[in-house]
This record gives sequence, structure tokens and C-alpha cells, in this order.
Amino acid sequence: MSAQSLVAQGYGGYAGWGDAEADADFRATGGSGKRDVSASQAAGYSPTLTQQDIYAQQAKLQEQAIQPSVEVLTASKPSIEAAYSQREAQLLGTKPSLNAKYDQLISELTRKETIDVETIGKTMATEWSNRGIPLSSDIYSQALNKATQNATQYYSGQETSVNLERNSKIAEIDSQLASLPIEKSKELNQIDFQIGELKRTGAQAAIVAAYQSYRDSVADKWQQAQNDLETSKLALQKYQAETPTYQATSLNDKLYSFNPQTGEYSPSSINSLKNQLGGNLTTTTPEKKPLTAAQQKAYAAFGILPQSWIGD
Repeated sequence: MSAQSLVAQGYGGYAGWGDAEADADFRATGGSGKRDVSASQAAGYSPTLTQQDIYAQQAKLQEQAIQPSVEVLTASKPSIEAAYSQREAQLLGTKPSLNAKYDQLISELTRKETIDVETIGKTMATEWSNRGIPLSSDIYSQALNKATQNATQYYSGQETSVNLERNSKIAEIDSQLASLPIEKSKELNQIDFQIGELKRTGAQAAIVAAYQSYRDSVADKWQQAQNDLETSKLALQKYQAETPTYQATSLNDKLYSFNPQTGEYSPSSINSLKNQLGGNLTTTTPEKKPLTAAQQKAYAAFGILPQSWIGD
């Protein structure tokens, strides 16, 4: 089988092949992988489409229809990844500045604590000296420790609050950092899901369209066959109505054709009788009976009997 004939049958994959190579491959593979109706049509042929061919064409059309949307969705994925990378960098950059801020607050609390403790000590030393109480006495030491302890506890509480707030902020940042990959994955998966839905609905539409097209094609062929059959019937009826039905008969060793539709006899040759009878010539010899007056007149009219034989 030549490459050209294979392409004409819908195996467009053999376009450009040599005849011997195409024939050998087709015999070996049955044309597997070479069925390409579009290529055959592009080469100027009109192969008979199978249901699978129609589905392949519809699937290709659906794929072309959704391709712009698929490209837009696919193109959005890098921008989403870039946005999450930027957000991650921002969060990571926040931690050092946040720690520096809280370190500064704690340093300030420590400085104030030192100043307050020194102020308390100087104030008490002055007051107690004015009262004549020795600063080396146990009672002064106890009073000083109590006064400074209150200040130390206050600032210690402040530092604890600052550190708790710092840890809460850092934990919030760490939580956001931990959730970024999950959120990014969800968004990318949603895009893949939308692409998959487009392809799935496109495939379903292709199946429905292919089924409808194939059904219409079969219906058209059936209707055409019915029309052809009806045309043949009408032609046969017309032929039968217009074509005389001849019978062959012999009389006095001569052949005659008789048309029952008209009641006419006419001398005929073997060939003309064959044509009139469709090639099937059967002859009958009438039974020899006395001729009636009507028969005598008919025979005389054809020249079979002389007029002198016919009575008035």
C-alpha cells in the first residue's frame, strides 16, 4: 500500500514516507500512532471519520479553546511564588529590628532602675544622717534594702513584661513564617485544580460534541441511504411503467413480438426480441386452431394472410 493511499485513508502520519517504508510499517503496526485525520485533510484528502477521529478533533478544539485560560493561570504561579518569597524576607527582616527594639527597652529599664536605686540611697542617707542615725547601723541597712527592693521588683516586673511582649511578637512572626509554605502550596494547588477543571470540562464537552457529531453523521448517512433507496424504487417503477412487456410468438415459421399493453403484434428478429425481452427469449407455438374472423383480419393487416382469404 502506498504512502499516499494511507494518508488518503486518514493515516496522515505517513505523509512524506516512502511507499515501501509506509507499507512495511503499516503491516507491522496497523498504523498505530500514525492516525492523523487533520494531516490527511491538510494534504487535500477527505478520509472517512471514525468516532475516535471525531472525538480527537473535538478534543483538540476544546484544548485550543481553554488554552488561553490555562496559560493565564500557569503564568500566575511564578508571581505567587515571588510574592511569598518577598513576604518571607520581610518577616525574617522584622525579627532583628524587633529584638533590637526590645533590647533597647530593657536597657532603658535597667538604667532607670540604677538611677532610682542610687537616688533612694542618697535620699535615705541624707535623711538618716540628719536624724543622727549612723549609716553603718543595721536598722539603716534594713530600711535601705527594703526601699531599694521595692524599686528593683518594680523594674524586674517591667522587664518581664517587655520580654513577654517580645516573645509574643517573635512567636507571631515565626507562626507566619511557618504558615507561608502551606498558604503558598494551597494557592498553587488551587491554580492546578482550576487548570484541571478546565481540562476536565473540556474533555467532557469534547465527548458530548463528538457523540452528537457522530450521531448526526450516522443519521445523515442513514437518511441518504433511505433517499437513494427511494430514488431507486421510483426509477424502477418508472422504468417498469414505461417499458413494454413483450412476449415472443411464432406463426407460420415466423417470429412475432406481442405487446400485451397495446395488443399489437410486430415481426421481429431474434436480436430485437432479445432486446425487448431483456435477453431472455422464450418462444411459444400457438395451438393450431381455426382462426377467428378477428384473427384473420389481424393477420391480413400484418401481411401474414392475403386479403383475398378474408371474407366479408
